[in-house]
This record gives sequence, C-alpha cells and structure tokens, in this order.
Amino acid sequence: MISNRSVALLCLAQVLGLANYSAVPAILPVFFDAWGLDNAEAGWLAGVYLGGYTAAVLPLVALTDRIPARALYLWSMVLTAVACLGFALFADGLWTGAALRALAGAGLAGTYMPGLKALSDRVEGARRSRVVAWYTTAFSVGAGLSFVIAGAAAERFGWRGAFVLCGILALVALVLAWIGLPRETARPPRQAGPLLQLGPVFRNRPAMAYVLAYCAVVWGVAGLRNWIVVFLGFAAATQPDGAWIAGGLLIAALANIVGVPAGLLGNELAIRLGLKPVAIAIFLAGAAGGAVFGFAASLPFAAVAGLAVLYAFVAQGNISSATAGTIQAADPARMGTTMAVHSFIGFSGGFAAPFVFGLVLDLAGGNAAPLAWVLAFASCGLACLLGALAVAVLDRPSPAVRA
Repeated sequence: MISNRSVALLCLAQVLGLANYSAVPAILPVFFDAWGLDNAEAGWLAGVYLGGYTAAVLPLVALTDRIPARALYLWSMVLTAVACLGFALFADGLWTGAALRALAGAGLAGTYMPGLKALSDRVEGARRSRVVAWYTTAFSVGAGLSFVIAGAAAERFGWRGAFVLCGILALVALVLAWIGLPRETARPPRQAGPLLQLGPVFRNRPAMAYVLAYCAVVWGVAGLRNWIVVFLGFAAATQPDGAWIAGGLLIAALANIVGVPAGLLGNELAIRLGLKPVAIAIFLAGAAGGAVFGFAASLPFAAVAGLAVLYAFVAQGNISSATAGTIQAADPARMGTTMAVHSFIGFSGGFAAPFVFGLVLDLAGGNAAPLAWVLAFASCGLACLLGALAVAVLDRPSPAVRA
C-alpha cells in the first residue's frame, strides 16, 4: 500500500510540472501579434503540446509493463524542464515553437500516466478509485494554475521569462517526485512478444468504453481551455470596462481548477450510483453546455465569467471517473498498455480540439464573429454527445466502479 504522503507529494509534483501546460493559451494573444498567426495556426500552436504527448504516450506508458515507472517518470520530468527552457531561449516562430512544445508534451507523456500507474499498482478497491480521482484532479489544478503562473510571469518578465519559470518549476517537481515516488521492490514481470500488443486492449469493450469517454472529456475540456482567454477578450470587447485581461486569466484558471471538485464529485457519484448512468448524464449536460455557451458573449461580463466556470465544471465531471473506469476494466497483466491506449486516444482529442476549434472559427467568419464562437463551442458539445454514445453502447450493464 502506498502512503498518503507519497500520493500528496506526487500530486504536488504534477501541479508544478504542469506549470507550462496552459502557458501558450494564457498568452495566446501575444503570439497572434508577435508571430503573425491566424486562428488555425494559433490552434495548432496551442494543441501541439498534446500532439507531442499523443505521439510519445503509447511506447512510453507501455514500457511500464516492463520497466519501473519511477525511472521513466523522473527522466521525463527532466525532458519537460529542458523543453520549457528551450522554448524560452530558441522559439522564434510557429515551427520552432511548435517543435519545442511537442517535446514538452512528450515529457508529459512520460510523467502523467506512469505516475498514475505507480500509484494505482499499490492500491485496490474504492481507495484505488479515490487515489485515481485525487491524482487526475490534481491535473486540473496544475492546468488551471498554469494560466495564472504563465500569465503573471509574462506580464512581468515577458513570455520568454514565463517559460524560464516553467522550466524551474519542472525541476522542483523532479525533486518532489524523487522523494515521493517509492522505489519498486521488484521489476515488472517480463512480457513475451512485442511491446505494444494492442489487440487484446481493443477487444476489451468495457475498457474501450471509458477510453473513448476519456477522449470525449479531454476534447471538450481542451477546446474550452485553449480558447477561453481569447473568447473572454471577445466578450469583454463589448463591455464598457476594457480592463479585463488580468481578470480573464483568473477566470480561465478558475474554469480549470473547478475540475477538482467536478472530478471528485463525479467519481463519488459513480461509486455510489454506478459509473455508466452517471457518465452518460454528465456527458449529456456537457453537450447542452457546449451547444449554448457560445451565445453567452453578448451577456454582461460577470455573467459570461460565471457561465464559463459553470460550463467548465460540467465538462470536467467525467475526468476522473473515466480514467477509473478504464483502470477497473483493464486486464492487470496489460495495465500499462491499456493506460497507454487510454492516454493516446484521450489526448488525441486534446490535440485535435484546439485546431478544430480554430478552424471552425476561421471558416465561420473569424474570432470577431459571434456565430463562429457558437459553432466552435458546439464542436466541444458534440464530443460530449459522442462520449455518452460510447458509454451507452460499449459498457456492460454492471457499473465498472464499485465501492
């Protein structure tokens, strides 16, 4: 059994290591001007971080079925720090910036799910579900605080200074993980055959239900997370008070941090009421939120801010329970590969969502057109609707998570 101290240290390490996660979305207006980006290019720059994650996560997380997760985690946090400092020193346009952000995403691939596996391998039953919930909701804290950390640092030191700070915080996270992650007493059993044996994972229908559900959650959240600052700027442009930028960053941070109570509440409801009905209900609420939120821009700014936080709360309600469902349904002998597939498919949605969001904006008239925002947020709502369909069709009648 793993101690609460180790869980707390690894959650804190994750929060600090994620300081760079929302750094580009937090200062995206700066890159519009500095690098002459259109909406689709800006979406690409914002989303390529998760593209790097997606490209690296299958082999890296599958390796945890064969090598200790601790070593992989620590070296990947080093990579995160190097990528952040490299962005600060060398990024000078879309392509250099995108390459370094993809490298940082690969660092995340070697920390997020390997850290979760290092924890979940040592707990069982309802405690496992709750440890998963705390760890995955710590992700929301890190992603949310990243808006504040990067935004405030960029205002004081410029965007390059913001990424220097992110690199330093990743090194602090490295130290915390070194202390908190217990050393494996035995190596994982040697697995025969190729590293990635995906067929058995894809044939596991209950696990795939929540893999696809996770993709839907990440898609919906990534669209909101990467474009919320720009959307708040669009909404604020119609308000009499133009001093919105600092407040916009705080609202964006809060919209992510509410993922903590949302994820914990969704997970507890799933334990008590059954994962399948709770997941479907939350997805349908998220679909409704995506369908209507784009219309909010014309409301008073306080109302826009409140609705943004409410929408973010609903959109993140399945963030923990979807992961817990995958872990519960996975074959223990293929846990690393199952989690690799979970992350690969899930974060593929996170990679695609910001680009699709920006592309919809461009095709519908640009980010100054009210209808364009309505349609862009509707694309996030559609992802939630598809998530509900995946759970309804693929999950078996009995709930995947039990107390």
